[in-house]
Amino acid sequence: MAKKPVKYYVVDAFTDLAFKGNPAAVCLLEEDRDEQWLQSVAAEFNLSETCYLTRINECSNSPRFRLRWFTPVTEVKLCGHATLASAHILFTTGLVNSDIIEFETLSGILTAKKSPDFKAPPTDVPQIQNGEERQHCFSIELDFPTVPYTEFSSTEVSAISKALNNAAIVDIKRTTIDGDLLVELPSWKAVIELQPEIDDIRKCAGEGIIATGAAPPESGFDFASRCFFPIAGINEDPVTGSAHCALAPYWSQKLGKFDFMAYQASARGGILGLHLDKKNQRVLLRGKAVTVMEGSLLVDAFAESAFKGNPAAVCLLEEEKDEKWLQAVVAEFNQPVTCFLTPIAASTTYLNPKFRLRWFSTVLEVRLCGHATLASAHALFSSGLVNSNTIEFETLSGILTVKRGGPKHEVYEINLPSVPIMESNLSTDEVSAICKALNAASCIDIKTTTAGDLFVVLPSGKSVAELQPSFDDINKLGARGIIVSGIASPESGFDIVSRFFYSRLGVDEDQVCGSAHCALALYWSPKLAKPDFISYVASARGGMVKVHLDEENQRAQTCVLKMHDKCENCLKKVKRMLQKINGVHSINIDADEGKVVVSSTIDPHQFISMLARAGKRAEILSVSTAKPQPQATMNSHKKIQYLTPDQIASLVDPGINKRSKLAQFQEFAKNPRLKQVELNQSMNIKMIFKDSDKFGSSSSSSVGDNRHVVEINNMDDHVENQGPDSCQVQEQNGDAYESATSMLPPPTPEPTPPSPSLKLKNPCGGYGEGSSSSVHCFHDRPQVEFACSSGGPFSIKYMEEPVRPAAASYYYPPPPLHYVHPFAPPPSYYRQPPPPAAIPLPYDMCYGEDPNDCSVV
Repeated sequence: MAKKPVKYYVVDAFTDLAFKGNPAAVCLLEEDRDEQWLQSVAAEFNLSETCYLTRINECSNSPRFRLRWFTPVTEVKLCGHATLASAHILFTTGLVNSDIIEFETLSGILTAKKSPDFKAPPTDVPQIQNGEERQHCFSIELDFPTVPYTEFSSTEVSAISKALNNAAIVDIKRTTIDGDLLVELPSWKAVIELQPEIDDIRKCAGEGIIATGAAPPESGFDFASRCFFPIAGINEDPVTGSAHCALAPYWSQKLGKFDFMAYQASARGGILGLHLDKKNQRVLLRGKAVTVMEGSLLVDAFAESAFKGNPAAVCLLEEEKDEKWLQAVVAEFNQPVTCFLTPIAASTTYLNPKFRLRWFSTVLEVRLCGHATLASAHALFSSGLVNSNTIEFETLSGILTVKRGGPKHEVYEINLPSVPIMESNLSTDEVSAICKALNAASCIDIKTTTAGDLFVVLPSGKSVAELQPSFDDINKLGARGIIVSGIASPESGFDIVSRFFYSRLGVDEDQVCGSAHCALALYWSPKLAKPDFISYVASARGGMVKVHLDEENQRAQTCVLKMHDKCENCLKKVKRMLQKINGVHSINIDADEGKVVVSSTIDPHQFISMLARAGKRAEILSVSTAKPQPQATMNSHKKIQYLTPDQIASLVDPGINKRSKLAQFQEFAKNPRLKQVELNQSMNIKMIFKDSDKFGSSSSSSVGDNRHVVEINNMDDHVENQGPDSCQVQEQNGDAYESATSMLPPPTPEPTPPSPSLKLKNPCGGYGEGSSSSVHCFHDRPQVEFACSSGGPFSIKYMEEPVRPAAASYYYPPPPLHYVHPFAPPPSYYRQPPPPAAIPLPYDMCYGEDPNDCSVV
C-alpha cells in the first residue's frame, strides 16, 4: 500500500514578517523514518534546519511530540528556531488544543507555550510586506537549557581573528556542548559589518563561531550577534535560538541583568526576547513566527533518482510579480535556482503551449539555467497542465523548447543556445590565483565564456572528481564562476567529468549545471571529434548529462552595439575582444557614430555583459537575423528567391497570404532536414530537403546533390475551392523526387469528385494503392506526407496512429543541444516512439522491414 504524502510547512521564525527571520521546514510524520530518508529530505529543502514531528501517545497533561532537527548535512542536538516553528504550526493549524506543548528531543524534554505579545524595538533592516498582514497576535516562549562555556586557549586567537577578517577580539569562550567559539567583538557595529572568511572558519577549532557585541543604548537592544556554522552546512545562520542559550549567561555576567532584547544581525535579521533563570539553569526564549508555504512530500514516488541531481523550486504564477517579491521568495526556498512560470495567452501563432520563464539564484536573476528549465517542463507535463509533447519558454535567452519522449514520456530534451568560449589572456598572477582557488590543481587549459565564467580543464576526470576548491578564493577571482572539466577514463562509460562553482551566485557548488554544458559542448565536441557525448557531474548529489551539439543549426544574426566611449583606440580594443569569441563571424566599426556591428551566432546580451566586465559600457541598438544575399537567376522567365529554413516564416506574412494553407509551411520549417526554400514571383514554392545517409543515400553524394524536392504551385491568396490534389513520387537519377501540385480552380465551380485511388512508387520499386486522400510510404526513404482536404488547399492531417509495419519506427532529428534528465533512461537521438494521438504529423518519416511494402494510410 502506498504511503500517504508527508505534509510539510515552511515557517519563518523569530519574526512577524514573511521572508525575514530564520526559515525552517516542519514535516509531520505519522511514523518514524530511517536516518537516510530524514537526512535526504533535509538536504533537499536546503534550509538551515528541517525538523520532524511525530506524535507520542498522550502520557501527560500536555500534548507531546518527538522532535528531531537536521541541517543539510547532519543531525543536531538543539535548535531554537525550528522548535519555535514546530510549536507555531501545532498552535495555528489546530493540531493541538492546549497552550503548552512538550517536545521529546536529544536535549531532553523542551516546552513551548503561548505567551502575551511583546513589542520589539524597530530595526534598520528593510522589510518586505507586500500587503501581508501579521498572521497571529501571540508570541511563543521556549524553555531551553543553558549552554555552559569555558575559557579558550589563547594560542589560536590569531587564527580566529584571521577567519573574522582580522577583526579585533575582546574575549573568546568555548561552549561545552558543541564546542562553538563565542567571540566578543568591540561593538555592535563591528558585528554588523563583519565579513568573515568562511573557509578559514572551517579550519578553526570548534563547530562554528558565534560573534557578538554590546549594543548602544539608543538601539533598544542589549547585544547583537551573528552565527557561522559552515561545518554543519550553514555558512551563516539567519537567527539561532540555541546560540542564545550560551549568549544569555555570558551577557548576564557582563551586564548584570537577566532579561535581554537580542538582535541577530544577519541579512534577514531576527529579534529574540530572553530571560535567564540562573537558579534552574534555563533560558526562556520568546519569539514570533510566520507560515510562508505548505505542501506535501511524495514519499511513494521515492526511487533511486530521488534526492539526486539538482533541485529547483518551480513557482506557477497567474500574473507577473515585482522583482523584490520574486527575489524574497527565492531566498526563502534557498535552492540553487528558483524559477517562475507565467502562461502566455493562447495564440493561433503558436502550436505549442507557451510560458514566460524566469530564473533566480539566491542573490540575482540569471540569463540561462538548464536544470530549472527541465524542472519547469517536468512540473507542467506531470501535473497535466499541458497536453502537448512540446513546451515553449520565453526567456532572457530567447525561445527555448522542451520535448518529452520515451515509452512512458520519461525522457526530456531541452533545446538550449550554445555559450561561446574565448581565449582568456590571463596574467601569470591571475593563473596562479585560479590554481590556488582550485587547491593547487594542475590546469592544462584556461578559457573564459561570454557569460563571464572561467573555463578550466584539468588533466583527468579523476582530478576533477577529487577537487577540493577554496570557495573564498573562488569568490575573489572576479569571474561569475568556474566550470571545471577533464577527460573521463575509458572504462567509466563517460566522455568527460565536470563540476561547477558559482560562489558569486550564492551557490558554492552547483550540483548539475545544464547551462554550463552549453559551453562544454563547444569545447569538447571538436576535442572528442564527435557531436554526441556524455558528461558525468561529480558533485555530491551527482548527475549525468547527454549532450548533442548541432553547429549547423546555430542561427546567425547581426547586432548593432552603441558604445558610450567613441575613442577609436577603445573601439579597436573592443573589436579585438570580440574577435576572440568563437561564433563571431565579422565585426565592423563606425568610429564616427561609435557603433560596432557584429555578425555572430551569439546572444547580443552576452556581448554587453562581457564588455561591462571589461569596463566598457554599451547598449544594443538593433538585432536582426542575418539573411543570405538574394540570388537572381532565370527560371522560365521568373525571378527566384532562395530562402533558408529560418526565413520560411516570411511565407506566412499576412501581406503574402492569409490562408491557413501557408501555416503548413511553419511546420515544415521545424524539420531540421529542410535545406532551402525557393519562392518565385508567381508564388510557386519549392522546398528542398536534405537526405541522411542513415536512410540509404549514397555516402559519396554531397548534401546538396542528395536531396528531396517538394514543389507547391500557385499558392496565391485567391486560390480556393480546389479539386483534389495529385500526389506522385517518381525516381530521378537515384534521388527521390516528390511533388505535389495544387491545381488552379476551374472558371466554373464543379461538384467535388470523390477521392481518387492513389498509387505510390518508391525508389525501391514498391507500390501502394488505396482510396484515402493521404498516402504514406514505408520504404527506407524519408517522405513528406500531404493530406488533401476535399475542396480546399493542402492541410495538416491529424491521425490517431499511423499504419505501419511492426518493425517501423519514427525518426526525429535532434535539436541543436539536448539536456536530458540525469537519471532518465538514455534517449536515442535518432529514434523515438511516435507522439500521442491528434497532433500534426506534417513530415513524419517511416520505414519498414520490406522495402516493397508500401501502404496507404
